[in-house]
Amino acid sequence: MEPSSVNMIYLDPPFFTEKKHKLRTRSRTQEFSFDDLWGSHKKYAKFMADRLILCQKCLSDKGIDAILKQTFEGGPILVRVQREHESVLDAASLLAAAAKKKGCKLPILVKTQPNLALFPEYIAEEVYIVNSASMGIAELINALKKPCSRPTGDTRRVTPTPPPSPESPPLGYSPETP
Repeated sequence: MEPSSVNMIYLDPPFFTEKKHKLRTRSRTQEFSFDDLWGSHKKYAKFMADRLILCQKCLSDKGIDAILKQTFEGGPILVRVQREHESVLDAASLLAAAAKKKGCKLPILVKTQPNLALFPEYIAEEVYIVNSASMGIAELINALKKPCSRPTGDTRRVTPTPPPSPESPPLGYSPETP
């Protein structure tokens, strides 16, 4: 397949159940079976990673990487992951345009790099920006390398952030603090 030639990919992968599955059609006239046996998490992770890498190469860059099953205020929830050589502004702009076309009220940009936007005031305020897990881990490691910055007691525990309420203003972009 040509790079960037596909607009949407739907994956329904095995779920590492370590079982043999049998399914019947609704009419009960046919039976299908498949094995979800991997032997190790490492083999399953490689199976999934190989496919996801191929999918990423074929996927067009139209602004959306995922459409969640959940909805928000009657519209789809769209997700985009910031690309390696993409600014936050560029990623947010593509996502905002796609969100507008799809009637999305909750577009989420997963920020993967600690780069600052040149003009943060131009980032669409309707786009919610969250740090990727790997970026959060890298920030923690860097903070721990600094003297007198080790977390203690309950500060080591991370509590999930509740989803925004309809009354909350959009998160938009806020510059990082040093």
